[in-house]
Amino acid sequence: MAADNQLVPTVRGFSCEVTSFVGRRNEVAAVKTRLSGSRILTLTGFGGVGKTRLACRVASEVRRSYTDGIWFVDLASISNPELVTTTIAEALDIREGPSPGHIHTLSEFLSGRHALIVLDNCEHLIEACGTVAAEIVRRSPGVQILATSREPLGVLGETVFEVPPMSVLDDAQLAEGREGKSFHSEAVDLFEQRAASVIPGYTIDDESRVAVARLCQRLDGIPLAIELAAVRIRSLPLDRVLSREGPLFDLLTQGNRGGPVRHQTLRGAIDWSFNLCSPDEQTLWARLSVFAGGFDFDAVESVCTDPEIVPDAFEVISSLAEKSIIVTAHSGPTVRYKLLESIKDYAAEKLAEQGDGETWHRNHRDYFLRLSELSESRSLGSGQLEWNRRLQPERANLRSALEYSLSTPGEARTGLRMASSLWFFWNASGLLQDGRYWLTRALETDRQPSQERAKALWVIGWYAMIQGDNATAKRYLLESSAVAESIGDRTAQAFALQFRGTVEQIDGNLDGALELLNSAMKHHAASGDVNSLTLLGGAQLAFVHCLSGNLDQSIASAEDTIALGKSLRECFATSWAMWSRGLALWTRREFPDASDSLKEAIELKQSLSDWLGVSVCTEILAWIAIEEGNPVRSARLLGIGRTLCGEMGSSPLFGSDALVRTRNRYEKRTRQLLGGPAFERESRAGEGLEHHEAIEFALQKRTSEPGTPAPPSAAVKLTPREKDVAKLVAEGLTNKEIAERLVISRRTVEGHVDRILAKTGHRSRSQLAAWIARDESVE
Repeated sequence: MAADNQLVPTVRGFSCEVTSFVGRRNEVAAVKTRLSGSRILTLTGFGGVGKTRLACRVASEVRRSYTDGIWFVDLASISNPELVTTTIAEALDIREGPSPGHIHTLSEFLSGRHALIVLDNCEHLIEACGTVAAEIVRRSPGVQILATSREPLGVLGETVFEVPPMSVLDDAQLAEGREGKSFHSEAVDLFEQRAASVIPGYTIDDESRVAVARLCQRLDGIPLAIELAAVRIRSLPLDRVLSREGPLFDLLTQGNRGGPVRHQTLRGAIDWSFNLCSPDEQTLWARLSVFAGGFDFDAVESVCTDPEIVPDAFEVISSLAEKSIIVTAHSGPTVRYKLLESIKDYAAEKLAEQGDGETWHRNHRDYFLRLSELSESRSLGSGQLEWNRRLQPERANLRSALEYSLSTPGEARTGLRMASSLWFFWNASGLLQDGRYWLTRALETDRQPSQERAKALWVIGWYAMIQGDNATAKRYLLESSAVAESIGDRTAQAFALQFRGTVEQIDGNLDGALELLNSAMKHHAASGDVNSLTLLGGAQLAFVHCLSGNLDQSIASAEDTIALGKSLRECFATSWAMWSRGLALWTRREFPDASDSLKEAIELKQSLSDWLGVSVCTEILAWIAIEEGNPVRSARLLGIGRTLCGEMGSSPLFGSDALVRTRNRYEKRTRQLLGGPAFERESRAGEGLEHHEAIEFALQKRTSEPGTPAPPSAAVKLTPREKDVAKLVAEGLTNKEIAERLVISRRTVEGHVDRILAKTGHRSRSQLAAWIARDESVE
């Protein structure tokens, strides 16, 4: 779609389009639907987003519905509110009567008519336009108003449709385009058509299509900006336009001399909106440039307010959203805001002009530092899920706050403190590469011994270990121990010992691993600290005991950790203990119970977006699938595990020699059972699954046939968990209620019940309940 200014209004009925109309099929349909049920419909949106073109295209398509026609009224050229009715009367060619521009004369002319009036560019006359529109529809039942404005008219009965920018590709789609996959984008189509109008024969090939898509993404899909950029490639190569640093609107300074001043350049469009704002709105708009990505109201209130100019952000932020300066996105009860890139660049210029930008950038950093440290303190128990979700949409702001700290003289120590406080978020959310990048930069920027450095060193050592980089991990962890010892930081020393233990275990030094882990756990016990990391120590001990062949100790350590973790409603370390238990049960060839433990772990890890954890669970499930005679499932699970750990920059199973050898053995068996081509096909199918599809596949029930059921009267051996489930079945609880009572998933309960029925030979829950009530073997 073209920008708002490409119209030549006529006296009535039609407006000529001087350029072709591109895309917007969904928007046209949506506006027509709303127009059919509203007397006043206002199209809102930022300047250049295409409100006028959309209004006129809709008017053109519905013209047959209005027997007395359609009038287009352009209000852009007037500045006096008293001239609104006169301008409308002139557009309607009302010349008779003593006061042709009076509302009574206007109403008398429209009385009895069935017509549509398009009021274009109302934002600078908003009160007058709202008053006149309301009077027209009140006095003329057959007349409707279709208005365009950067903010709603604010009258009773008004319906508002926010015109979005044109569709652009996200980063994932751009990556697919670079890989040669086809895509469609309205924004790219518009660029191609407008470029062809200034460069005869211009077309976009596959290579340049991706480049144009990236440019349209940078321009936020704003039609005016895209059209101006298309004109510029007449004199500038596309790659130079893309590589240009700084605000793009400085480049888009020509191309539409025939339009109104506010639409001749992108800067002109933004200037128009800025000048329509009040001083406090202009001030807040400038300050909002410190945010990266999106932000919520709490952040605005904490970062951008002050006692003198913007003491209360509530009304101002609402007004900026109404004026289409801020884009809003609703997710349940939560509202997030965002500035389009061009509007943000403009705001950053205004903030620099105000001369106090450093204050607001520091406020931004301080707010997200507090948020990071609060998330760390709440990373135990049920707060894990809540805070992980709380921080997910703030990734860009966290990066911006860290960048400020590490690039501003005197702030490096604070950057080190912030980076290390995000250890849980980065790890549990599958953002290890992000975490390692920022921790590396922070450690290089501030090399002096400190508590912050000791902590950051064990965190990055842990991350390096998870990613299979054991040599680097050991170096970081040894330095953490040395720094911690030099400053007397016993907590950092304990965590450095704990993760050194796991590094030694992965390297095959099981005795050394056990010694280090036991030393760390003794310190944790002495300190009385109970948190996700101390719980993780129990899961790590279970892992070492399993590889050492001490399976009873392994399962006992895992079960203790799981029980404590569930009592605290902790998910992260608990899920790792479930993985360790699953590995030990697999080693004992108790495949059904191992599968259940691993699936429980996956469900917890999914809730945290711990994709690395999911990958190691799917690896063991692949081994179980072979033992249960399902090589197809095994091949797909191996593909899933390979993709997920690769996304995290990790090696399969942390690069543990013992586990990798086992994995290679099972992969070889799977390949032999399926044959090479079939194995590759199924493995690639697993690699290509989206995360939610991979989870769904991993959690499927096993396809092996149950063993021969034991007769009801025979002694039946149930596992401890099956006994718990069986007793609750006897109490009459549903699967959902059992899941809530035991803090496990409903799917896991269903699996337990199915196995209990198979073991006991019963066909119904009522039979099972009666048997449990009289059979003491369940006790």
